[in-house]
Amino acid sequence: MNRLITILVLLVCATSLQAQSYSDSKEYFYGSQAGVKAFERPPIWPGCNFENIYKLRRCFDESLSEHIATNFKIPYDLMEKLEYKKVTVNFYVQKDGSIRIRSIKGGIPEIKELAKKVILSIPEIKPGELGGKKVAAEYTIPITY
Repeated sequence: MNRLITILVLLVCATSLQAQSYSDSKEYFYGSQAGVKAFERPPIWPGCNFENIYKLRRCFDESLSEHIATNFKIPYDLMEKLEYKKVTVNFYVQKDGSIRIRSIKGGIPEIKELAKKVILSIPEIKPGELGGKKVAAEYTIPITY
């Protein structure tokens, strides 16, 4: 059962990961699509050493999904209490590579706390860059259990 949950979490995370840079400045918007933001270099997960931006993003997504699947372990006694089957975590990779959680939605308080601990246990990330400056990146990750 745990293996099935882990695989399910990994699949959902891999297909649902969204990232976008954020800044107080409008200079980070470009292109003809309003609201679309991009990086010259996205945040880099430790060990993801690629030159290609698409490979960097894929490595980040896969590493984050694996981190969540490995560390998001629901205690057996909580399984009976679960009403929701998804918790959504919105967090930032700060300009210094640290993680800051913006919000956690869905699930009971114990599951929210577990999701918070898992996200805060992410290793230090190399921040993304835009215009030669370090920029923060916002991620929204749904964790289905």
